[in-house]
Amino acid sequence: LNTYTLYFPWATDLLPYQINEIKKHIKKSDKKVEYLVGTIIDEWKPFRIACLQNKINFIHMGGYTGLKKVSIKENIKLIQKSYIAPAIQRKSQCIEGYIPCRIFKNISYGKMGFTNSKVVYELFHEKIIFNPCPTKLFHDAQYWLENNYDINKIHELMDFVRDKHTYLNRINNLFTFFGIITRKHPS
Repeated sequence: LNTYTLYFPWATDLLPYQINEIKKHIKKSDKKVEYLVGTIIDEWKPFRIACLQNKINFIHMGGYTGLKKVSIKENIKLIQKSYIAPAIQRKSQCIEGYIPCRIFKNISYGKMGFTNSKVVYELFHEKIIFNPCPTKLFHDAQYWLENNYDINKIHELMDFVRDKHTYLNRINNLFTFFGIITRKHPS
């Protein structure tokens, strides 16, 4: 029995021209605030503690907790205002190789990529900051922001997301996949 299965990661919710527009206006956040729009999982808790210990306000919104829902437009602004904006995943997701949309979104919104997932780190050709420990990830991110900040690296990552990880790319993947199936099994 031949089966065909298509696997691909999530993508950003922005279109390429929107990423280009954001790229023109990126600036380093001078705010000492971290916004998490989504559900707090156990792996976020040490990161939150590290924020608070370093006098960075941690504000949680959205998710499945009954907190105020956030629009896409508002989410973009909150991520842009965030000090770090990491993509922290459950340990099981890191082990399974799951790639979340958060990493693509945060980068396309103009932030450096920070992750606790080795698979995500490798997907970005090791050009983002990786540490499996959320507390150490906080300190690695803080060090990068305060000592090595480079807008050109962020632009390079944004271009990578723009060129390979938008919904348009995923739609093209589907068409390619259907083309392969059609050639192998013509009607």
